[in-house]
Amino acid sequence: MKSGVQEPKLTNAGGAVAGISASAEAHLVLAELAAVYEYAPIAMLLVDRDVRAVRVNAYAANLAGRPREEMIGMVVGEAMRCIHHLENPKGCGFSSSCETCPIRLAVSSSFTDKQGRENVEVWLTIVKGVDKDERCLLLSTSYLDGEGLERVLLCARDITHQKKAEDALRQSEERWQFALEGSGDGVWDWNVETNEVFYSRQLKAMLGYAEDEISNNLSEWDSRLHPEDRDYVYGELKKHFEGISSVYVSEHRLRCKDGSYKWILDRGKVISRTEDGRPLRVIGTHTDISARKEAEFERERLEAQLIQAQKMESVGRLAGGVAHDYNNMLGVIIGHAELGLAELGAESPVSDDLEQILKAAQRSADITRKLLGFARKQTISPKILDLNDTVTGMLKMLRRLIGEEFQIAWMPGGNLSPIKMDPSQLDQILANLCVNSKDAMAKGGNITIRTGKAHLDEAYCSAHAGFVPGEYVMLSVSDEGCGMGKETLDHIFEPFFTTKEVGKGTGLGLSTVYGIVKQNNGFINVYSEPGKGTTAKIYFVPQRLETTENMHASGSGIVRGKNETILLVEDDRGILDITHSMLERLGYRVISAQSPKEALLLSKRDPSEINLLMTDVVMPDMDGKELASLLKVERPGLITLFMSGYTSEVVLRHGIVDKGDKFISKPFSVSELAAKLRETLDNRN
Repeated sequence: MKSGVQEPKLTNAGGAVAGISASAEAHLVLAELAAVYEYAPIAMLLVDRDVRAVRVNAYAANLAGRPREEMIGMVVGEAMRCIHHLENPKGCGFSSSCETCPIRLAVSSSFTDKQGRENVEVWLTIVKGVDKDERCLLLSTSYLDGEGLERVLLCARDITHQKKAEDALRQSEERWQFALEGSGDGVWDWNVETNEVFYSRQLKAMLGYAEDEISNNLSEWDSRLHPEDRDYVYGELKKHFEGISSVYVSEHRLRCKDGSYKWILDRGKVISRTEDGRPLRVIGTHTDISARKEAEFERERLEAQLIQAQKMESVGRLAGGVAHDYNNMLGVIIGHAELGLAELGAESPVSDDLEQILKAAQRSADITRKLLGFARKQTISPKILDLNDTVTGMLKMLRRLIGEEFQIAWMPGGNLSPIKMDPSQLDQILANLCVNSKDAMAKGGNITIRTGKAHLDEAYCSAHAGFVPGEYVMLSVSDEGCGMGKETLDHIFEPFFTTKEVGKGTGLGLSTVYGIVKQNNGFINVYSEPGKGTTAKIYFVPQRLETTENMHASGSGIVRGKNETILLVEDDRGILDITHSMLERLGYRVISAQSPKEALLLSKRDPSEINLLMTDVVMPDMDGKELASLLKVERPGLITLFMSGYTSEVVLRHGIVDKGDKFISKPFSVSELAAKLRETLDNRN
């Protein structure tokens, strides 16, 4: 025998066992080998040079599903019922002529080299009746030389289940890998005792690193934790380690390669512990949730802005309601003071007292106008304005207002579109902003007024609640004063909020500016930092060049009436009485009504001509606009003068009750009322 495993010689088996003859021992060895061959849990076939079966064991016959006697003399592939192998999938019957047959090649090479072959893996299709069975066999051959009689022992171990298990594991790992790559999640595996951590390729790529750029240790991960999140993260880990939470979950920030931070959803679970319960191994995942966190932060920011807007709206409603009632009382005070002065004359000992009452009431009326401006309920008379010309015309007044120790730098922009607003409101805006700038510079300084074009894009407007993208005309007022911090900036538009000393500010300046800007569909933003001054930027909607009706009252002095009849309608008794008296003193015949229903009844009862309806706009049962429409059915051509401290929604949207209607704002003086009446009556259509 030259190589491989020889058939045992029947002569000397290596020495007799005590009490047993050599012949008996040889027979015992042969019986042992025969039993091993017969009952081995692998297929064993003894084949000749033609790859034909000479001997077949029980396992091989069972694998082939045919009697051993039938298999003797057949080509091995045919004996095993194989129809093809991987290298020849079309089928060859494993005949001796098939040069690619892996069984034939293994056997032939063993005969040629007189050596065995090991671990030749081959997939076969075995047919049993109508059934086909895919099998993977691990082949080994041994060359046997029986003193001139050559044989090869072919052993075939069925490893089909093992290969399928390996394939299933491989597919499972591939699916897991594809799932991770598809989801973008990273995987980590932490050995708690050694503090070695495996980081997956996805996790490293998530932070901007190549696979070999991050070391596998806990300190690497710890160094990337955002300092503000470290205590929270380790606190959550401790809860899981102690069994308080079934899994470890935390949302924190990790530093990327470029120095930025990403928000990470970190999830993990202890999968093994020591006998005393200490964690040994923890496995988890990292998910990039930066986009989700940004969306959450944006939602929180918008919610905060909404709350602030709702608060400002509520305060505005309160301010408007208070100012309306206050206006009515001021109207009574101003009216009676003026009538008293007119009755008593300047020589009366109480004339000075009445003058002081009148001045105090007029100053109070200024405060209510500011409140109504904030509440966007003040009646306005908008006009098309050239912003540069209007500001230029105010500079002299503004310089007198702030004093000589302050300088105003005027920097007008070119080619500006006109804007539409009440000129007096622009006066209020500039006066309030300049006074605020003056107060912020205790030792004097420069105030800069600029105008120009501005484009507000989507990005800017998304960061400033209520702003709308588009083209605007910009007005800015800047100073070199003490500036303000964020906490102060958050409250500057609130009525009565002030940082000035008691008695030096009403807290209505910026709130008035805010209300005026919003009333004219504009936007305002204030930039400021402590010690770096303040800049207020206002954005007005540009207008086309067009002509508008001049809504200012014309004329000077008190112009008396011509005995015209006026139907006066006012739900406030005090205002009704004083206005009635003022109208009679001016030479008008007056029919007074405290409600629209009463006015309709009086109109039906009085057959004489009514020259003018003077009515409040907002009343409990019916507004003035509706009353005027009903009266015009009975009295075509009846003209109307509306009066109010604030207006209906139509006035709020358009600035006038309706195009062509006349309006007077409460409280009004006798001279203002006289001028407005003559303007209305003498210019009727």
